[in-house]
Amino acid sequence: MIGWITKQFTGDWRALARFGIAVGRLGDCVGDVGHNIRYARDEVARHWTGNAASSALAYFTEVAAACAAAQAALRELSGQYKEAARGNWLFANQAAGVITGITDAAMLGGIGAGIGTLFGWTGLGAWAGGTLAGSQILRITALIQDATKIIQTAGSTLSAIAGAVLGMTDLGGLRSLPLPAHPYDHPGVP
Repeated sequence: MIGWITKQFTGDWRALARFGIAVGRLGDCVGDVGHNIRYARDEVARHWTGNAASSALAYFTEVAAACAAAQAALRELSGQYKEAARGNWLFANQAAGVITGITDAAMLGGIGAGIGTLFGWTGLGAWAGGTLAGSQILRITALIQDATKIIQTAGSTLSAIAGAVLGMTDLGGLRSLPLPAHPYDHPGVP
């Protein structure tokens, strides 16, 4: 029950972690594509010469470099998502602790009120029950203040991570790398 309540406030930290892992794997894939482009460029360079070859090899070098930069950007993004997942998990644990504390205090306050009502005629029962109920109300108030601080801290942390993620939209220059305007059409190739 507390897990469900906590998830409603904190979100699904496991999904953030899985996405961070997926982004890291995407970065590895883009890095491998860049490596393959460099390898193919080097192989082609041994057999192809001339102005078209020079232009193509320069372009492939640029694409391979952009892939390497994108790999680095995606790895950093992966780390940011993993850190967000860790922060969200910590937030979920703290929220669960606060909710558990509030629930416990409410039950103890109810018991205190019941004691005060049941044994109020003795005077001592009313005092003991009222004291227990009052102390639990103070405890609940303190826990709500703690929850507010936790929510503010988590919100600030997640906002900072979101800002870092949004700042990485260029993916190391890969997104801005133009494709050739025209496909290469060698006159000697049918």
